[in-house]
Formats: sequence, C-alpha cells, structure tokens
Amino acid sequence: MAYSKSFSQHNRPGWFLCMERIAFIIPVFFLFASGCSVNEKPVLRVINENTLIQCPDSKRLAEDMLSAVNRARQGIHRCGNRLFSPPGPVIWSDRLSQAALRHARDMAKNDFFDHLGSDGSDVGVRANAAGFSWRIVSENISAGFESPEAVVEDWLQSPPHCANLMNPTITAIGAACARNRKSFYGTYWVLIMALPHTKGDRRSRSQ
Repeated sequence: MAYSKSFSQHNRPGWFLCMERIAFIIPVFFLFASGCSVNEKPVLRVINENTLIQCPDSKRLAEDMLSAVNRARQGIHRCGNRLFSPPGPVIWSDRLSQAALRHARDMAKNDFFDHLGSDGSDVGVRANAAGFSWRIVSENISAGFESPEAVVEDWLQSPPHCANLMNPTITAIGAACARNRKSFYGTYWVLIMALPHTKGDRRSRSQ
C-alpha cells in the first residue's frame, strides 16, 4: 500500500498549515500555498508487499530523485486547475537531504505517516536544524513506494504534490528514504524543496 502527502511553508513569525482549498496571493519571497493538502485524506494504492521493498543507497537515491524531479520540471504539467510551464532544473542539497532523512527515519522507526515529526518538528524546523537557511520550503512525503521514479510519478498525479514539484521559485531539493520491515508501510520517502536565503537579505534570518 502507498500513501502520499504534501506540506508547504513560508518563513514568517508563527508557523501555519496549508489548508485545503485556500489560496494566498503574496509577494514572490513567500511561498504560494494554494492546493496544499496536509488535512486531505490520502488515496490508498496497493503497489507491492511492503516488507519486500528496499530503499536505494543514498548515492543512487540522490541521482535518481534529482533526475526524476528535473525530468518532471522539463515538461508542462496541469496540477489540478493550475497549468505550470517548465520551471527549469533544481540542484541537490546535502543539508536538505539530512533534514529529509531525519524525518524519514522518524516515520519508519515510530510507524507513523505525517508531516509533523514525533518530536513536534515540521519541515521548516528540520531544515533549519540541518543548517539550511530558507526563504521558502515545502515537503512531499510518500510511503510504500519502491523507487524515486515511482514516487515522483505518483506525486505528479496529485495536485498539491504536483504544485510543490513544479513551483518555479524553488532552486534546491533533498530527499531520503527509510525502511522498517515491521512498520505498516515498509518504506518512507521524504522530499524537501526550498529556496535558500540570499546574502545581505534582511529577511534572511530564520524564524
């Protein structure tokens, strides 16, 4: 079985959750949040026997996930009622990957599936803790899939996940997979997408 969820956040005092069917029109240095689906009930898909699925090694995962995301961003995609032109490629961030691994391992070890960590952290907190200073940050999570390609393909079929992937303002990504054969889903995938702060920007302080 496989699930997917998405979450988006922008850097301002006070964290907020993206609510379904709410769109914010805000300056470019904030993340648009239309179509976020934190509270949306995921669609269940049976894809494989979870306990048999293995996570790829970190080097292969980085190569395959970056390739899959950039391949998706080369095309035109309709994410729900929003049409996205090709936004261009992103680069890999080891720090975002560390933040993603922290959450993937947390979900696998503690057998849950949510954007909020067992310690109460959200994606913004985890990115900061990994040393990544961000202006925009968003997160897609999946469980039960067997490869980065399968995960990205599923996200492209979901409007909020698709919108996160096709966001033209993000420039860096990091991802991770963690496995626990005794957990409900077996494998847990986390992709973090972000726009880092620029030097000399007064808004660059993490909050």
